[in-house]
Amino acid sequence: MPRLKRYVPFEQSYNQADRGLRYNILLLGPAGSGRSSFVNCALTLLDPEGFILNRAAVGGNLRNNTRILKRYPLPGLEVSLWDMWGITNDNFQYTRAILPTLLEGRLPSGWPLGEAPQQHQKELFHNTDSRTSRRIHCMIVFVPSRLLVHREASEGQLASLRELIHIASAIGMCD
Repeated sequence: MPRLKRYVPFEQSYNQADRGLRYNILLLGPAGSGRSSFVNCALTLLDPEGFILNRAAVGGNLRNNTRILKRYPLPGLEVSLWDMWGITNDNFQYTRAILPTLLEGRLPSGWPLGEAPQQHQKELFHNTDSRTSRRIHCMIVFVPSRLLVHREASEGQLASLRELIHIASAIGMCD
């Protein structure tokens, strides 16, 4: 019975996370690099009941399975992981353009891949009530071994990741 009393539906935990200041970590990397698997592992390890949790859909391989920006509050910690779509040749320019907006906390959980922030200017740029609770404090960059083993074939993807890291560094999000 005590489990039922403290049960909070997962989607409500996003609203609870917005109420207090949390440390936000953005997960960035190519499609199929293991970002969503990392989320599921972290949630499973921190689950107080010891359940295996699969909240983030996985299995995208070289295509994007994750199509939205999604916040995953870690139970018992003041930390949220932000899983975003995988970087591909098709979405690199979009991701490059939107990354500063995302790092500043202007994009909410549920933001879809390809959505133009200009269409939502009023909500995103003028409503600062919850922006600080979404501001990204650091990034974990996932680099799959296939990119390191086949460096010549994947130099373009590695250059794209370096450019995104440089953008975050220039904003002051990472060193």
